Parts: sequence; structure tokens; C-alpha cells
Amino acid sequence: ETYKKLGLRVDAPVRREEALLAVEAYVTSLLLKEDVRSLESKEALMEKHGSIGEVYPLWPRMQAFVQAEFEREVRGGDPVSFEQAMRASWVVGDDFGGWQKENICRDLTKSLVEIEDQGTGRVLLTAFYKAALDDGKWQFQESEGYLRQLGALDESNPGSPRVIIPNWVNGRSNCVGSSDFHDVCCVSECDSLLATLERTLAAPAASPAEIEAVVSALPSSTAAAGRDIGDLQRSRLWAIASAHEGVVPIYGRLFAQWLHHAYPRECPYPHVAGASRPRTAEQWAAEGRGSAEAGEEAMRRHVAEAATAGNATAEAAIPWSMDEELFVHHMEAPSPRVGCYRIGVLAGLVAAASMAVSLLGEASKAVGAATGARGAKDGLKEHLV
Repeated sequence: ETYKKLGLRVDAPVRREEALLAVEAYVTSLLLKEDVRSLESKEALMEKHGSIGEVYPLWPRMQAFVQAEFEREVRGGDPVSFEQAMRASWVVGDDFGGWQKENICRDLTKSLVEIEDQGTGRVLLTAFYKAALDDGKWQFQESEGYLRQLGALDESNPGSPRVIIPNWVNGRSNCVGSSDFHDVCCVSECDSLLATLERTLAAPAASPAEIEAVVSALPSSTAAAGRDIGDLQRSRLWAIASAHEGVVPIYGRLFAQWLHHAYPRECPYPHVAGASRPRTAEQWAAEGRGSAEAGEEAMRRHVAEAATAGNATAEAAIPWSMDEELFVHHMEAPSPRVGCYRIGVLAGLVAAASMAVSLLGEASKAVGAATGARGAKDGLKEHLV
């Protein structure tokens, strides 16, 4: 469709510059969530392409990525066939998630960590808005209401709302390149941490000591290996285990919350089901809730009304609740002794059934023999009966 809108032929090679323009225009239409077919003309498509930098300030970096992927696919060829241009667009789509993680998502996390509140994995909403107003961080503009439904706003201290770093970075507002079939969002670093736990534990639940040993040695981009998890985290781990017959289910809300405390910058805070309903900015506006952005006036008001953070310690400043939600129910495996007993009982029942069948067979033969002899003697009587 992009080729057609640009007036390019798909059955013949085109100049290199034209093919690259088509790939770039296709990518910008994804970033803008614009259906190329809905545009009236080539001029309309070019206008959208030319204004992408105003809507998506990171376009220069994105454009360099697209051009590099295009060059790798066409390998200096000129002219370029439609098939080559199409493969280049596929490569861009395949590699975009990894590129976004390395070039966009990590930068967002780094910028937030620089203004973090006491190492809690949270940023005061006033600091969040101040970075947008004074430091050019144009991404930090979501309204308080939108942040709340996104699950990225911690209001445990009502006078001092804070943005939860991993919930915001991995949230719907940072998804780009959306289509009818998929969204391209930031990949949570917590996924790789949990994957390591799964491989190491090789079980859906483990003892507090086993989990502590793994997590203490497991580094992240902001947490070092070989650290002491601390008495508070240790006591919470045992509290979870006490609620689950001595083991900690790793696919539950409590353990996800514990991981958030262990890795507050990487692992999202797990809200209780139904507490949030993440939506895109477009969906938010379509529901009649207005713009997802706060607006300069509202942001300046928050900054002017900045409240002090208080004297709470960093660990105590992160909410904790004992609300559990198990995503995978853990079935305890029977002990070997119970298993052997059950197998023995089952074998005994099978043997008894086999003996009964054998006895029934012998009885049937005996009855058959007797009936045959009687039939020979009284055959006429039996026939008449």
C-alpha cells in the first residue's frame, strides 16, 4: 500500500532512494498508528512522514536504525526490487523490539533512576513533571488519572504520589509501532530474572532459603551479585512460606511483590486484580476521559505544590500487603512411601480382579459342560421350553 501511495511500481525495481523512502514511510505510519490506505494522496503521506519528528522526537535515532537495516538487506544494490524493500521492512519489524529495549527503554529507566526517591524504584510525581518541564524529558507528561489506571502511580502516601519506574517504563504509554496485530513495548528486565529463577529452582515453589540463595547471587542492571537481601526481605519471604505450608510459590502475587522489593527498578509492583486497567492513550481518550497528557499548567501546579517525602526508610517507603493471588495452583507431589502404598494397593486390586475373572471362567466351563450333558438327555424338553 505504501508503494502504491507513493506511485511506485511493485513489478519493477525502483531507485534506491525511493525504496528507502517507502520503508521509512511504512515505519512512520506504524509509529503514528496511521493506516496508509486512509491517506488521500502521496502528498498526505509525505506530510505525515515529514512531521514524524515533532510527534516522535526520537525519530532521528529510529531513522538511523531503519537505514542501517535497509542497507544490510539490499547490500548496496541499486535499483532495488519490491521484494528487497519488503524484506527490509520485515527485518526492521523483527529487530525493532531489541533495538527499542537497548536504545529507548534503558534510557528511560536511566533518566528515572537519576531522579529516584530514596532507592525505592519510584519517582515523586513532582520530580517526574519537573523533568518534563525543565529537562526536556517529553515522555514524562502523563496525567495523574492516566498514570493511575496504568498501574504506574503509587498513592500509598496520598500527599506525595510517586511514579513506579518499572510499571511506567513497561506500560502501554511507551508502546510504539502498534498495528492491528501487535504492540511493540519495552521488554521487562524482570522476565529474565524470573527465567533464571525458574531454571535454577526447576520447581513451581521453593523454600525461603533456596530462593534467598538464588536471588542473593542474581545481579540485575542496577543490583549487584552477592548482596545480602536484608532482614526485612528475609522475614517477608518466610511470611509468604508460612501461608503456603512452608514453601514460596513463585507464580503468585506475593512473590511478585517480593521480587519488586528485591529489584524495585526492574520488577513491576503487582497490583491486586482489578485495581488497574491499563489502556493506551487513544483508548483513554476514546472513553471520554480527555487527554492522557497532564498539560503544562497541571504539571507546573504539581511542581509548585511539591510535598516533602517524609522520614520513612527506603524499604518502608515501598508498599507491602499480604494479599495473595496464585496464577498457577501448586499440587504437592505424593511422598515415595505413599506412592508405593498406592501402587501396592492397585496391584492387589488388579490381581484380585484377575483371579475373579479366572474363577468365573472355570465356573462357566463347568456350567457349560453340565448343561451340555443335560441337553443331550432332555434335548426335546429344552427345545420345547
